[in-house]
Amino acid sequence: MRYSEVLLMYAEACANTSELTEALDKLNMVKRRAFAKGAQTQEEVAALDANFWLVPDSAVDFNSTDTNIIIDEIVEERKYEFLGEIGGNRWLDLIRLERVAQANANRDPRDVPIIGDPSDSKLWFTPIPFNETVLNPNLLIPVD
Repeated sequence: MRYSEVLLMYAEACANTSELTEALDKLNMVKRRAFAKGAQTQEEVAALDANFWLVPDSAVDFNSTDTNIIIDEIVEERKYEFLGEIGGNRWLDLIRLERVAQANANRDPRDVPIIGDPSDSKLWFTPIPFNETVLNPNLLIPVD
């Protein structure tokens, strides 16, 4: 887990509880750090003040008073911030926010098609392997 993940989780929690100023502050910290005042080289980044990401920057900072727009921006920032991370951050965000079908609608038509209907939430989860349910019967989920 990285500090930016903690900041973005906190920002989303704040936005969901109408603490919009705090949500924007944490979101913008991540955006400023990623932008690094427009630095193009490692030397330019190294030359920055250690706390540059704490200082408001109108070139990067996101401003809104709409909770839904702020949450959308946080999710968008998470998409880019954790692009190369192993662990499925994006997939978990899409499931948690029930946006799988929406994300699938924006896929490149040349991509390999997804099997099944992405809007069917029953298909979002991988079944628990049979061997694991034998080893731990508490994992069994009653079938309707």
